[in-house]
Amino acid sequence: MVRDTIFVVRLAVAGVASAGTYGIQVWSAFKARPVTPVVHNFFHGSFQPQKKEERI
Repeated sequence: MVRDTIFVVRLAVAGVASAGTYGIQVWSAFKARPVTPVVHNFFHGSFQPQKKEERI
């Protein structure tokens, strides 16, 4: 019974270590990507009506 518990604990520690290594690799790749400008879909300035709004 104790051997099974120790095995499960070791397996869990190995899983956490693997997940941490993978997380560090993903974070490094994320930080190394080129910076792209952020595009917002909001109107800048006054509202420009389209034909649909002009008919109303």
